[in-house]
Amino acid sequence: MTLSRSVADALAGLGLGGARVVSPLSGGSIHAVSLLEATSGRRVVVKESTEAPPDLFAREADGLHLLRSVAAAPPAPEPLAFGPTFLILDYL
Repeated sequence: MTLSRSVADALAGLGLGGARVVSPLSGGSIHAVSLLEATSGRRVVVKESTEAPPDLFAREADGLHLLRSVAAAPPAPEPLAFGPTFLILDYL
């Protein structure tokens, strides 16, 4: 997976510039999903799709924030950044 400009810019904004794709992840039937590792060693997951509705990743980020706010909820990744075509999540 080659990182799109918008994902590369978002990663740089998070202080994760120079991230490289470690491996594609399974389970993404609609979006391309990859595990990335920054030069700092931090790992993140990137979901990306140019065919997603423009608010899809914003809604997913909102849902994950809500899930993370519930004390008895199962572990959920922290949304770190999103745009119309991508979502960057903390790697669990």
